[in-house]
Amino acid sequence: ALNTYDELEYISTEIHKLVRENGYRYRDFALITRSPQNYQSIAKTLFKTAEVPLYVDEKTPLENTPLALFILSVLKASINFKTSDIFAYLKSDITNITGEEISTLDDYVYLWNINGVEWKSDFVKNPFGLDEKPSEDITAKLQEINNIRKKVILPLIKLSNLKEQPCGEFCKALFDTIQKCGVPEGLANYTNSLNQNGYNTISQHTASSWTAFNNILDAVYTCFQNDVVSLKEFAEIVSGAINNYTIGGVPLGLDEVLLTSADRAMYSDAKISFVFALNFGEFPQNSADTGLFTISERTSLKNLNVNLSCSNLDNTVDENFIIYSAITSPTDKLYLSYHTSVYSTGKCEISPTLKFLMSKFNFNTLNRYDIPKYTCIETCAQAFSVYSEYNDVQYIKDAIFSVLSKNNNYYNKITAITNLVNDKPDCISKDTAKSIYGESIYTSPSKIEQFYKCPYSYFYKYGINIKARDRIDFKFMQRGTIAHYVLENAIKDYKDNLEELCSEKIRFIVRGYVDRYIELTVGSIDAVDNQGKYLLKRICDMLVDLVPFVADELIKSSFKPKEFELRLCNDGDIKPLKISNDECSVTVSGVVDRMDSSVIDNKHYVRIVDYKTGVKTFKISDILYGINLQMLIYLCAICESSNENFQPAGVLYQPLNHIERAGINAEEYDNPKILGVVSDDTTVLQSMDPTNSYMPFSLNVNGTLSKKSVCLSDSEF
Repeated sequence: ALNTYDELEYISTEIHKLVRENGYRYRDFALITRSPQNYQSIAKTLFKTAEVPLYVDEKTPLENTPLALFILSVLKASINFKTSDIFAYLKSDITNITGEEISTLDDYVYLWNINGVEWKSDFVKNPFGLDEKPSEDITAKLQEINNIRKKVILPLIKLSNLKEQPCGEFCKALFDTIQKCGVPEGLANYTNSLNQNGYNTISQHTASSWTAFNNILDAVYTCFQNDVVSLKEFAEIVSGAINNYTIGGVPLGLDEVLLTSADRAMYSDAKISFVFALNFGEFPQNSADTGLFTISERTSLKNLNVNLSCSNLDNTVDENFIIYSAITSPTDKLYLSYHTSVYSTGKCEISPTLKFLMSKFNFNTLNRYDIPKYTCIETCAQAFSVYSEYNDVQYIKDAIFSVLSKNNNYYNKITAITNLVNDKPDCISKDTAKSIYGESIYTSPSKIEQFYKCPYSYFYKYGINIKARDRIDFKFMQRGTIAHYVLENAIKDYKDNLEELCSEKIRFIVRGYVDRYIELTVGSIDAVDNQGKYLLKRICDMLVDLVPFVADELIKSSFKPKEFELRLCNDGDIKPLKISNDECSVTVSGVVDRMDSSVIDNKHYVRIVDYKTGVKTFKISDILYGINLQMLIYLCAICESSNENFQPAGVLYQPLNHIERAGINAEEYDNPKILGVVSDDTTVLQSMDPTNSYMPFSLNVNGTLSKKSVCLSDSEF
């Protein structure tokens, strides 16, 4: 065979064929190799595809069971209260903590990066992160989270308080913790769930783990009952015992193919044996010279009547006996196979033993390369696999398609592959789309932009709500949030006295807003680490320059702030933009950071401002591709739904990081003006920016707009 996959695929198909044609039972077959652990995962997959029941004669390490995960994690968590250990014990799936409770706790702990001693006291930080919520909502959510925290942490605290005790006391305390966490009941429920879902072997090992652990605890108690140890030393004793304990099993069915190691005697009653992986160094295994003495030294010692165990000669004799037992085990048929390559090491050589046998006996030889896969189809799953990868003979694909298309389990799969080959897009149906998004879709310009950039990303993020979780760390993203909060409140509170924002009091004013923000979101400045405090200082330094910049522009302009955080929604001041057809409707809502207005020549002009953390560029060409529509949609909705007959004056992006103290030098920043697009009416522009210092336009000597100006006419707006 080409590799182990081809080798085992042929074996599974051949067994199915022999049962179907010759009346054998599955229990009449044995798969024998020297190292079955290297092949059992591939064998399980291929035998399932061939619909051949397989029993793997294996021993499972106790440490791989949920019970061992719970015990080891509890002991570790009781020592250092590390978050990863606490959630390891919770996610063992055998405790009395529900999945919903674990998720609620996990979201809060991840959000605020809780670890160590923080677990021992009540959580006080805003469970909604940096979002402002009513205080009663915050209190209720914190109460719920802290109730779960106590339920999780109290057993660990009780265990950690024992300090140095006789080992017997630790054994009692550990067993008491297991009982209080509801592990016996949880383990029984978990085992039943595995049985119901067809994982019978795993269920058997999981059930056996309870007896195995009790044996370990009894042994530890008997051996170290009166020895005084610390919790850490006790954990090492239990961990060592668990890591060296394995669990065996018995066949769960009466009619199953056996996969076993050649050095075991379980295959003695096989009618047909498949001895596979007969490769050089693997079967028989090479004798490793791991002792202190070389072969010649061992020979010399043996001549002096000094006999050493486990010599290379002894190992060779043992390996020859093992392979002899394997090839003489069947009563009816014997299959011998090897593979010529493996994925990890490349080319493989045939076993010398197999070479010797082939030279002495007239075997019927078969090369796997010469057998087309479509001639070895025994099940629908194998037919589907061939259809997916076979492209040489069309009539074979047509035959497979005609059969599988009538099978309800494979119709959708085979249709999807056919559409892919024929370059037909596999789209969801209208009914499916309506079930996901609804007939009335409420969206925002940023979501629309996401759709045009990547529809698949939009589906994941807004269709089935798969999103990355946020973590509070006061880094780049929080800088924009804090700056946004300070700008909004400073301009709102001082809109009738903007000169105050340009005075020497500005640092005091900015620091007051930052402290208020921290109090609303985190609870106290003491909850912020040293790195966070340093970043807050950097943010304050940036805002001390930015706030006067914004205030000075408003002082010189005829446009004055009219609305802050203007909501475009059905129950808001401005109705959202709605687009509909016969089948569905799309409502585009959102929030405008700031809306300024001015009356010029008896016309009411408005401009809207968006605060941006990064450098925002505006290109008219982007609109054709559904990008950069956010502010234009907002402006359109405001002008259409307002009773004041608003006229568009511009959309502006106020960067929050273009001041020198924010990290960009004046020499490196070639456009200190506010970004965006404005009206091409020079009267409006002169009223908006008399000094031509802030807006994205410039005038020629003759008073006309220069080519560098970013402007639109009323009709273009």
